[in-house]
Amino acid sequence: MNAIWKFEIKGSFCDIEMPADALILNLATQYEKPCIWAQVETEAPLEKRRFVTLGTGHPFTNHEQARFVGTFMLHGGSFVGHVFEVQP
Repeated sequence: MNAIWKFEIKGSFCDIEMPADALILNLATQYEKPCIWAQVETEAPLEKRRFVTLGTGHPFTNHEQARFVGTFMLHGGSFVGHVFEVQP
């Protein structure tokens, strides 16, 4: 079955298990927590995907191996985080 699932980003480096070939649709905050929404095939086997969150102005190495997912704000905009998917 095809569905949209939510996955919470927890910390600067975050491994998330999602069904294989999950398609990331959006990154936003819900209740002051950054979350990814993805279209998934619910019967697909799980795979680990790694995400890194960087604040504006923070150094970023190995950026050529990362895919931008989105930007979110916390604490009334005092923290702006940029999420990238990287190879585990």
